Amino acid sequence: MSGKTIGCVVLLLLASSAVSAVAESEATAIAAGGLVARGETRIVMAKEQLLIRPDKIVVDYDFRNDTNEDVTTEVAFPVPLYKDEAPQVSGSDQSFGGLQVWVGGKPQAYKIEIRATLGDDDVTGILTDDQIDIPSFGHHEGRTDSSGAFRETMRDFERLPADEQDHLVRLGLFEKDGQSAGALWTVHIQYYWAQRFPAHSTVHVRQEYAPVTGLAYIENADQVFTSLLTGKTYMSELGVEAGAENTAALARFCPDRAWMTAAVSRYRALRKDTHGNADWEDALFQPRWVDFLLTSANSWRVPIEDFTLIVDRGKAVGTDWEFTTGISFCAPPDSKSDQKIEKLSDGRYRLHIDNLVPASELHIGFFDLPAAEPPAR
Repeated sequence: MSGKTIGCVVLLLLASSAVSAVAESEATAIAAGGLVARGETRIVMAKEQLLIRPDKIVVDYDFRNDTNEDVTTEVAFPVPLYKDEAPQVSGSDQSFGGLQVWVGGKPQAYKIEIRATLGDDDVTGILTDDQIDIPSFGHHEGRTDSSGAFRETMRDFERLPADEQDHLVRLGLFEKDGQSAGALWTVHIQYYWAQRFPAHSTVHVRQEYAPVTGLAYIENADQVFTSLLTGKTYMSELGVEAGAENTAALARFCPDRAWMTAAVSRYRALRKDTHGNADWEDALFQPRWVDFLLTSANSWRVPIEDFTLIVDRGKAVGTDWEFTTGISFCAPPDSKSDQKIEKLSDGRYRLHIDNLVPASELHIGFFDLPAAEPPAR
């Protein structure tokens, strides 16, 4: 368990409708955060309300200028640097291209700064001259075709003459192996605009975007939970080290002991089902998570005077029966406040902290466990 944790929460919520199929492979979350001020520390973040669910992040801010003069500064949403390592995730997702911003209730236009680097070299101009889209790596896409085979395409690279393709490969911008190719540059993106903060006034800003959610597949979930409960590492089919990695990954969510005990009982019951359903022999556990860079708020004048985190379960994932969704996360370290979880409604919970100076990031887990026996086959 990394960092200091003041508290944790695990909440079981019934997902009453049928759920859709899970993705075919594991996916890594991309940790983004909130809005940052470029070189300006006079503006106070009087309030931040953060809503996190698997498919959406909404942040409402009240920024206050306590000085005697108007302050105009650039406000930015920096996208974490990324490479061409996940063709199953679209370039639009990785670049958070669906970002929306409102200031005072009105849509706010913003500018986009896009660069590409290869090592220490800026290669933006080379790619732009060849009309290769930088954020999507030349529209690099991976998809399953009608025959069930997974295929990758890189439209901008493939339309170039063969000699120009070879030139880009020699420069180290692409690697080409037979019919497939991959991009090797790093993408730098910032969305930004100039914002005026009138003297002795408060400006309300709303930010909304879709997170890139992580998804993992952990077999023998009952053994993983038991390992956390007892402190004894279990032997995975891949060895003790793999078992320890699975246990450590789950520990990062600060799961509650009572919830883990209930999960062990549920998975063991599934192992004993009488339907001949081999899918449950390995007690597959599928945690999803959203990472949020809470420390991005430290670019403003700290502390955040009034911070509220709302976690919403969203929709469960699975196959074709009911699931129970557990929400688990480590509360941000903060020794100056009494942190309490408040239930707002089914599937929505709130954590409120006064005068928060963020010292760690948020790692929000969404755990889908079967709430009923799998259907007979």
